[in-house]
Amino acid sequence: MHTSKETQKHLETVPQRFEFVFTPKHASWLNIIESLFSKMTRSMLRGIRVSGKNELI
Repeated sequence: MHTSKETQKHLETVPQRFEFVFTPKHASWLNIIESLFSKMTRSMLRGIRVSGKNELI
């Protein structure tokens, strides 16, 4: 999410088009996709050993 002043100013010009909910930067448990990625990582990547990123692709 972009939080620059320019972005905030632009978003003010299109009221009610989006509803933004800002979560704390260090609160990954509040982000639903973070929970999904965490569960997926624990279940799919458990116990495997790889020598590099290319093996995961």
